[in-house]
Amino acid sequence: MSKNKVRLFICGDFCSTPSSSFISIASDLRSLIDSCNLKICNFEGPVKSDGRKLNKIPPNIQQHPDVPDFIENMGFNVISLANNHAFDYGDDGFLATQRAFRKAKVIGAGTFDEAYKVEIIEVNGISIGILALTYASFGAWDLSTSKFGCAEMDHLRVNHLILETKSKVDYLFIYLHDGIEYIDIPLPEQRERYRDFVDYGADGVFVHHPHVPQGWEVYKGRPIFYSLGNFFFNSKNTPDYKTSKRYWYNGLAVVLEIREENNSLKFEVYNILNDRNRKISIDTSEKMLIHTTEICDLLKESKLYEPKVRQETDNLWKTKYMGGMVSSLVAVGLRTNFLGCLKSVVKALLSNNSKLVYSYIRNKNHRSNVIRLLREIQKYR
Repeated sequence: MSKNKVRLFICGDFCSTPSSSFISIASDLRSLIDSCNLKICNFEGPVKSDGRKLNKIPPNIQQHPDVPDFIENMGFNVISLANNHAFDYGDDGFLATQRAFRKAKVIGAGTFDEAYKVEIIEVNGISIGILALTYASFGAWDLSTSKFGCAEMDHLRVNHLILETKSKVDYLFIYLHDGIEYIDIPLPEQRERYRDFVDYGADGVFVHHPHVPQGWEVYKGRPIFYSLGNFFFNSKNTPDYKTSKRYWYNGLAVVLEIREENNSLKFEVYNILNDRNRKISIDTSEKMLIHTTEICDLLKESKLYEPKVRQETDNLWKTKYMGGMVSSLVAVGLRTNFLGCLKSVVKALLSNNSKLVYSYIRNKNHRSNVIRLLREIQKYR
């Protein structure tokens, strides 16, 4: 009997505005990456180029030109560009980034056919499909037309793609840029959608974008990782920049092992740390082991999960939605004369706050969260 196997290393977001020469990789982590056949990460933000800055909600991100070589030399051979920063510097910035990867397979963005192509890779006689997607962010394909874009997770094409591809491959994985930033849990609507991917045939769902690790669960025998967090992320101009955001420097890496002999799919999870010396390593600290256990436990018990959702919804309204939405929409109604009202409308449309409103309405997760809060306030059923 054949004993063919495939190992995949899957991590989250990578971004470095300063040169990658400031970054180092611990030997144990490098050995772990080297032990895998396929290594997947999300390249968040285009490389520096002549592309023009997109008029969008800041920040607009550009990565140092040497970062693609650094990532490929680290061993990564599947790179997703399906994220909300891929087109920060327009089509030119995207195309420069696409060209910068000379060995790795670049997925999730480009023309419509390129973006929605499932990358099928055969390793040791086992065929693996990888579909990279993002939420309805700036640069994402929707039902409108554009020359280039990212594959959008709720596009009508996606479920059909999963059904069509599953009959052609042994395993199909969804690699997805989605979620709400800086919170420890996914929202109920996210869980429903990711489970939907599995129901249609996906063998695993691996999510990034919140910039912090979230829990994971096994649904119908298939893993769903709600946020892998950052593998490495510094979007500032200095290599010494440090943020105070909690768990920003902590991420997750998943090693999937597929064995043909018994058609088995197993996985191991590793905590990843970016320390103050810009060294990426495997984190074995008790603190993070406890934290990852706690965030997984939240998903198992509705009596823990549901209050946490309400808490995060309330907090997001106070810290995120209220400022952007109230100032750009409600402010219009505070004026009593027509000219003043007209000026307010124009001001709101030209302000970054109106862009925030657009972003919150277009992003299904934020939209669902606002609806949830208003429903609870108004006691709607």
